[in-house]
Amino acid sequence: MTKDELKIGIFSWFGFVMPLEQRLKFIKAAGFDAVSIWWEDEEGDWPVRKEDISKLVKENGLEFENIHAPFSNCNGFWSHDKNLRDSIVKKHIRYIEECSNFHIPIMVMHVTEDFGLKETNSYGIESIEKIVEAGEKNGVKVAIENTDDNFSIHYLLSHIKSPNLGLCFDSSHNTIAMNRDINLLKLYGDRLFATHISDSDGLKDRHWLPYDGNIEWKEIKKHFPVDNYNGYLSMEVFVRREDKHITPEKFLKIAYERISKLNKYLSE
Repeated sequence: MTKDELKIGIFSWFGFVMPLEQRLKFIKAAGFDAVSIWWEDEEGDWPVRKEDISKLVKENGLEFENIHAPFSNCNGFWSHDKNLRDSIVKKHIRYIEECSNFHIPIMVMHVTEDFGLKETNSYGIESIEKIVEAGEKNGVKVAIENTDDNFSIHYLLSHIKSPNLGLCFDSSHNTIAMNRDINLLKLYGDRLFATHISDSDGLKDRHWLPYDGNIEWKEIKKHFPVDNYNGYLSMEVFVRREDKHITPEKFLKIAYERISKLNKYLSE
């Protein structure tokens, strides 16, 4: 029996420098249902006011899946320096409030970066609890993304039981993270809020199109909660340097074909 296939999304940034509105038009034309947006550093040479981003997404016929919070200094969530922790938490609470104001349901965030966290501790739990409390208050879900260490995600999700805290699963990060024996989809598939689907060679964080690398999708399929997941099957992919000659329209066409193939496979 085939399950219902998921709606399909993609990050607004996919490696081609052009105004956000143009990228959104191309994304919609390729067939995608939804888009995710980097927040606050959107979009390089063409800055867009936050209050205009939701309008642009809607005007282009797309659903606004989530924002991705800036992740500089995110190891500071675990710092013994209270002032540092408070400043980072305060920023994320502001992002939560902006999600509420602009009717964006989910904020994706990092809790570690660049293998820089030495140990998990109660400071990290306290930091994320404050952000999650703001999410509960504002009706916004918080999806913590697996980046460089699966244990840190497991540590937070096992300690904080809020229905507003869940997982953003990044398939490329999962190939290079420490503690990969911790199967986050198996443990927390029932708390999956978002996906960053891409392929990799397992050596670096590649974010290639699905089927361009060596990720074993059958291993992802084993624990992917298709029956219970109500979100989008969304990609975070960037054009490879050797493929820069193709047009953004062509890249998105191929991306849509690849994610549709994976979507069908997961739902079989």
